[in-house]
Amino acid sequence: MEKKEKKEKVDVIVKRIISGYKEVNSNLNQVMSDLHYLEKTNRYREYGGYQKQEFKVFLWEVCHIPYNRYRELWSAFQFFPKESEMFGPHVVQTVKQAVGAGKTPKVLKEIKGEYDRIKKIPTRQFINQTIEKYAPPQKGKDTDDTKAYWRDRALSFEKKWKAAEKELADLRVQLERNKPFVEAYLTARPIFQEGPRLSA
Repeated sequence: MEKKEKKEKVDVIVKRIISGYKEVNSNLNQVMSDLHYLEKTNRYREYGGYQKQEFKVFLWEVCHIPYNRYRELWSAFQFFPKESEMFGPHVVQTVKQAVGAGKTPKVLKEIKGEYDRIKKIPTRQFINQTIEKYAPPQKGKDTDDTKAYWRDRALSFEKKWKAAEKELADLRVQLERNKPFVEAYLTARPIFQEGPRLSA
């Protein structure tokens, strides 16, 4: 393999890497979509040995992916599929964590504009500078009491609150869906059974 690569121009090798990278991201997008389907429909339980297991267990033992990482990847591909395939889901998540969900589209649009201009993925320096331009001010003496600082804090809290409410609603739906099975199990096998009494 190394002998073959020595005969190739670096440009050819790099183009192959970029093409392969995009293909990996495209395949990862499909993987996240499939996993999300299995999670939402509970069809992962049809896979041998996971009828009574949580999705987190299935995800780790079968795919070796931590649940939080899966949620991050799925979120990146769900809301920004083209950007995630083009730049990688890690770039999308880095932007989202730094500037918040509301400003993420603006940052990604600027990164995409630079990509179209130079015909390749922008440098880390350009990405970081773009992030800094939209990132909320850091907490400090000069920013603590500004309206912009507290507005950004409030918006960030509101987004987290809505996300938590949605997750809670999803858990309630899941609970209601599993309730009949739990009740049937408890009815068939009582938890507390009266044992032999000890004589005084």
